[in-house]
Amino acid sequence: MTIDPANGPLAHLLFETLAYVAGFRLYLRERKRMQSVALPPHDALWICAGAIAGAIAGAALGSKIVFWTQYPDYIYAHRFEPAVLLGGKTIVGGLLGGLLGVELTKRIRGVHRSTGDTLVFPLIAGMLIGRLGCLFGGIEDNTYGNPTDLPWAVVYADGIPRHPAPLYEALFLVVVWIVIARCRDRLT
Repeated sequence: MTIDPANGPLAHLLFETLAYVAGFRLYLRERKRMQSVALPPHDALWICAGAIAGAIAGAALGSKIVFWTQYPDYIYAHRFEPAVLLGGKTIVGGLLGGLLGVELTKRIRGVHRSTGDTLVFPLIAGMLIGRLGCLFGGIEDNTYGNPTDLPWAVVYADGIPRHPAPLYEALFLVVVWIVIARCRDRLT
């Protein structure tokens, strides 16, 4: 498969938007399904606010810190270029920030039970769709795989056949979804 570099930014934006929409719709469905074990509204509101604040902080700062630690030589070489310092991002920082925001808020509010069950499938769906966006985003997305001569290699703008690493991750997320869905009743 050959990825057209001209369509990369548009494909990435399209898949990212689709990931947010699908994740939110799944969240609404899961929230309705789990209504019987929901938190009291005042606790749920505080925890939601903590999650939002943590996710924003994580996306704004945490995702940059994770990116900087992934590529220290590159960051150091371009340390005087604001576009490079502000351009990198990773979902890990946003997820960690959201998790820290929720757990800190739960501690302050005295909530000691699990509150993330409604987010499991929406997060998996969002990451899965997002990884497909990375696959079609092209080499500029910086998520491409190592060179290979396997028949399912992806060829980006650099002309080198590569492992479709984002596709591997998306397939892994499908397996995680299936395992969790089958074990859900025993886990909750």
